[in-house]
Amino acid sequence: MRSPMLGALAALLIPLLFAGCLSLPEPEEAPALYRLNAPPPDDRPSGEERAGESAMMAVEVPRVAPGLGTDRIALIRDERRIDYFAGARWVRPLPELLQDFFVESLGHGLPEVQGARSGEVRGAEYRLRVVVRDFQAVYPEGMDGPPRVRVTLEGSLERPEAEAIRIRRTRDRVAPANRLEAVVGTLEELLADAYGALLRSLAEELGPGAAKEGHAGTSLARGPHGTPLAGQGGR
Repeated sequence: MRSPMLGALAALLIPLLFAGCLSLPEPEEAPALYRLNAPPPDDRPSGEERAGESAMMAVEVPRVAPGLGTDRIALIRDERRIDYFAGARWVRPLPELLQDFFVESLGHGLPEVQGARSGEVRGAEYRLRVVVRDFQAVYPEGMDGPPRVRVTLEGSLERPEAEAIRIRRTRDRVAPANRLEAVVGTLEELLADAYGALLRSLAEELGPGAAKEGHAGTSLARGPHGTPLAGQGGR
């Protein structure tokens, strides 16, 4: 004969067992996704319209500093410890986003050059390699206030029968707020500024003799809308 105590114990345990079987893990919240938007195009002709009169430049996938070659958005604590913002990702690994940005923004500093990803073009007159040394928010003392955002680019322009031209540009400033949207927006603005300055400096180094052979008057040493770049080095 079953003890009344055992029956009472079973009545308590059976619901708990069923509850354990039906308990499911809480789904992880999807991370917020961010992209990098190139500056809007000006009124220059499109790439297809300029294809017959433009030098071609192949843009390599950029090399990035350790810790940046991921889809996570980097930050630095105490000036040396790398970390990442929680709950946020780039839409693709950062080097791929940067390559797209560099290709799409090329005309803002070298308007008479048609850019393409290195894997999509052969026989390009120029090849641009960029090393991204900094692309992060820096929190020197705690995480309470807005961080300083830093972007450093090292560009190397390879050209036929000549030495490569190497340019380094750094931009940094404090983000307007200690929010991820503000940090990403500042990264994007500094990237456009540093890359534009790098391209203008490359154009100055190339000089007026850098016209594509067979297209007289097409010079790489001119800015948007054909305006001269003298005095606009952006250093």
